[in-house]
Amino acid sequence: MTTTATPARLPWLDSARGMAILLVVFHHTILYTGAVGVAHPVWVYLNGALNTFRMPLFFFVSGLLAARAVRRDWRTLLRGRVALLVWVYVVWSLTAGTWFRVIPNLRSVGGRSWASLPWSILTATTSIWYLCALAIFLVIARAVRGVPTWPILAVTGAISLVFGADLVVPSSWAWQSMAMYAVFFFAGNRLHAPVLAWAQSPVGWPLAVGALAGYVVLTGACFAAFGSDVLSTPGVRPLLSSAAVAAGCLVARWAATVRVGRGLTAVGRLTLPFYVMHGMIVGALALAFLPFADGVLREPLALVAPLLVAVVGIALTAVLRPAVERIPGALSLPRAFGPPAAAPSPPERALP
Repeated sequence: MTTTATPARLPWLDSARGMAILLVVFHHTILYTGAVGVAHPVWVYLNGALNTFRMPLFFFVSGLLAARAVRRDWRTLLRGRVALLVWVYVVWSLTAGTWFRVIPNLRSVGGRSWASLPWSILTATTSIWYLCALAIFLVIARAVRGVPTWPILAVTGAISLVFGADLVVPSSWAWQSMAMYAVFFFAGNRLHAPVLAWAQSPVGWPLAVGALAGYVVLTGACFAAFGSDVLSTPGVRPLLSSAAVAAGCLVARWAATVRVGRGLTAVGRLTLPFYVMHGMIVGALALAFLPFADGVLREPLALVAPLLVAVVGIALTAVLRPAVERIPGALSLPRAFGPPAAAPSPPERALP
């Protein structure tokens, strides 16, 4: 495996993460407003189509950024990157679990009883499951460091194909998601050198827009051909997800070079606080529409409520972030754990 290191800061990687986290916020917004009853079917349909975009792109970029970490010795990796991921995962799973046991949670992720809270964390059935997945993937990537690239991609690709087509359905949706998206993390991790070399050339807006349009057309064609069960059709989900990752990277490379994309890049540098905080915020905001769920305003509200909740949720997350970051242990390892064996590089501090 090549030893090419990830540069200290690549704006297009931040743009890609910014794109992914905003789509994740939109995803949870649709889930919560849908549970309240004020998400129009158009939004629900669009959100379903984006299943092949947000998490594959997120995992692919995370794999790229983890290329240096998996070359470290076990002690450094476990005490640094993995310990941080596990700590933040547990802290924010407890926080979100407590939050949604105090305020109404119409989605009931992981159950509503206090007794179910520890079990949901152990089984990764929480809204913060992505951090648990990253910790597991880092350990596996380090363990198979000496294995050639293509067997790794073949195995994870086969797993993605099987679980993505619902040929095997585990009891936990989180574990099924991990199985579906592992191939993108390992692709980014193992192919980081050619990807970074490819990303050095400039991208104009025609190529970026063309790539995104190609993904949209391909997705529309698959939905038209296979109907509502399109993503359960063997091979379709990996195909669309691969097209989404390619399109997302091209759009991110273009966005990082233009003024209009600066906001996307800025959000991408703050994905960890956005990821752990936004679910509680949009879940609470969606409840404001509950009195209108059965009234005459339901239909018009269903067209705008998801957008309102998403925009306000993103704004509130950005406003609260500095205060949360000042809380010891909220987004970093407590001093009681001792310093990591080696300080992480700049892109690795910006988790996930």
